[in-house]
Amino acid sequence: GPAGAALLLVMGKALVCWCTQDTELAAAGVDMGALVLAGGLSEAACQDSLKHLRPPLIQACMSQIALELLFNCFLLKRIDPGTTYALTPDLLVHHVATLSIGLFCQRAAGGAFARDGFLVEGCKLAGTEMTTALPVAFRQAIRNKKLNGRRLGFFAAVMPPAFVWRTYRSFTVLRSTVRRLRDLGGPQAVPSWWVGVGGVTSIVGCNLFWTWRIFNGARRAVAKMARKKKEEAGEGQKQRGDEAETNRKADPDTSGERNGVRGTKSEEEGDGEDKENEPKPGRSLRHAHDSLLVFASRNARKPQGSREEKQ
Repeated sequence: GPAGAALLLVMGKALVCWCTQDTELAAAGVDMGALVLAGGLSEAACQDSLKHLRPPLIQACMSQIALELLFNCFLLKRIDPGTTYALTPDLLVHHVATLSIGLFCQRAAGGAFARDGFLVEGCKLAGTEMTTALPVAFRQAIRNKKLNGRRLGFFAAVMPPAFVWRTYRSFTVLRSTVRRLRDLGGPQAVPSWWVGVGGVTSIVGCNLFWTWRIFNGARRAVAKMARKKKEEAGEGQKQRGDEAETNRKADPDTSGERNGVRGTKSEEEGDGEDKENEPKPGRSLRHAHDSLLVFASRNARKPQGSREEKQ
């Protein structure tokens, strides 16, 4: 039956983990495949035309959850003592709550919650397991350092609405459980009511917690992408500025250089003319000396008679 199929599945998972080095990926992959398939079939079984699938599907899901709990808590450590993969406290709460709901539906009020009228709610709750692939893939992206680029954008866009839907669906099951309990006579008629209501409430709480974490992570992812884009824009602008500065140093403005040279030459020519017109100390002395020599030679050439006449 369904329990035997779940047992066959856990045996296959143990074999794969025994023969591989990445036991976390093997265990999580097998569980993910089983839950995604069961969730899709359970969602389809919510239609009245497939209502005959509801009992075996719910039994298979309950058996899978129970065996997954035992395998990941005890058997996986014996297969791979060095593994760091384990069920987190929130998943432990989720699995225990699921098992308590199944036990409650089978035993409470003579199995009133396990009859056809309420089995559709169990299929709705099992249908939420279709989202199991998202957190498994997200963890593998973190482990392998691939949570970047398009993968980061995909998870930021898909995971929040998926888990909002999951939370809403589990909340509708909680309302249906309370309504069915009231129809059966309330807590006085069903003394173990708190097991069922507490189990569904715990699952709603787990989904709310996961949704909050996903939205918080998506917000940080979007902020990281915006910050990275801003840094890349700043680096590009700085690189362009550095390239422009390098080009200016390697190939300066020729027109400005020519203008500067022309101006310098004109200034030098003007300075040269001024320097030529300036009286030089050596030239002045030579001019005075030549004048004295000319004057002395003229006096020496005068006739002696004229000097005697004067006397």
